[in-house]
Amino acid sequence: MSTDIKDTILKIILNHARDRLDGQDVKIVIEFLKAMIKDNKIAPRNPEDVINKFTKAINRKPETTRHNYTFSTDDRRIRIDAFSDDVRLVISCARGSTIFDITSKYLVNELLKHGILRRDNINETSIINTEKFLKSLDELENELSDKIIIAQQIAHDTTSYYFLKKDNTLTRLDKFGKTINVYTKKYLIIPKNVITQHELVLYIKIAINTITDIQESRASLGNKQTKNVIVTLSFRWVDPQTFIDPCKYISTEAHPEELAYYHVEPEDKIRLDKNALELIRKANDNRILDTLRLLNNIFELPHIEEPSKEPSLHKELQEILVELGNALGLEPIMEFDVGSFRIDVAWLDEGKLIYAFEIVIGGSVLEALYRLEHVEAENKVLVISDERLGEVEGKVSEDIKVIPASAIINKKRREIIKQIFCNPQKKLHELINTTNLLNSVYEHFGR
Repeated sequence: MSTDIKDTILKIILNHARDRLDGQDVKIVIEFLKAMIKDNKIAPRNPEDVINKFTKAINRKPETTRHNYTFSTDDRRIRIDAFSDDVRLVISCARGSTIFDITSKYLVNELLKHGILRRDNINETSIINTEKFLKSLDELENELSDKIIIAQQIAHDTTSYYFLKKDNTLTRLDKFGKTINVYTKKYLIIPKNVITQHELVLYIKIAINTITDIQESRASLGNKQTKNVIVTLSFRWVDPQTFIDPCKYISTEAHPEELAYYHVEPEDKIRLDKNALELIRKANDNRILDTLRLLNNIFELPHIEEPSKEPSLHKELQEILVELGNALGLEPIMEFDVGSFRIDVAWLDEGKLIYAFEIVIGGSVLEALYRLEHVEAENKVLVISDERLGEVEGKVSEDIKVIPASAIINKKRREIIKQIFCNPQKKLHELINTTNLLNSVYEHFGR
């Protein structure tokens, strides 16, 4: 039970912490929590009691204003805001940046949720087991007195890693302590002496953000969504004192070229999951991939390989179809969203989807056919590598036109247009039902 209470209190504290805390900060929070206790009650209605008990516990006299009490140390500023029904604790650095911020109401509500308190009436709560509760507070304070707490992940799209430098070796910091998850955050709890035994700390941050751009469409297709992936990869050398004292930050840029010469044990390497790798690829930023490949001493990337011919051919076919759509006066879109899936290339005329193209080089024929069969387009085209033409026999519905890739690659524009628009089973006017598009095709045929 005591361990459960300790873990709960620690998570409550960390949920209101910033990037770093040390044992002294945790002690301040615990003394604040103890000051809220009277007999077996918690958060008494008179805030003056809390102020007086807290003042005695930290042995410092506050500077006071109407509702604020400020206690200063060499490098900390502790402020308590007292109101009629709530008390707020704020710990900040001398220069002003906030380290911790919590209210008595929040503390009480969280302890109620976890079954540590019970409500006696509208205004009062009591501790279910006061002895165990106080013992847990003392144990937590003692356990963290020589520790530092570092945020490793503060958002689902941003992850950071820490390595300790000693001579020519980099060692993962998280192997020296324990990790605790608090909602979307992840914290490392590390002994201070681990940090002081090393020369520098390497800080690596990877941020992967997906931005959805919604544009209005003039036709019945509704809104069009395009998703852009932005990947940021940064490296910094950090002075160890930065981690010992949360109020200091001394760092300088670490260059990938210099990091490539350090030794990292296999178990300490950063392993990015498949989803992260896929998003990095979609970001279409070769500099990120080049950096990850350069730093194969730090990153383990078994799935990142040099681009093969198949993906590049797929992209080349997409670009040809987009360029041709532009030449015809249409609105061509690569990777066009149509609900739960995307079409490789779409041609729109005044917002209406008139041509949907799927390209199969190394992918699944059945998946491409499924997308074409379920997209609402006037015309549907499957472009497939020549050697795989046999895979579509008997599987293609009448409304899907099949074109071999060789009929598009390195061909003149007029020949490609003939392949797309000419169909022995249908008349040209049935395939192209807008006057503007028909005139454009005839114009290009004449060149």
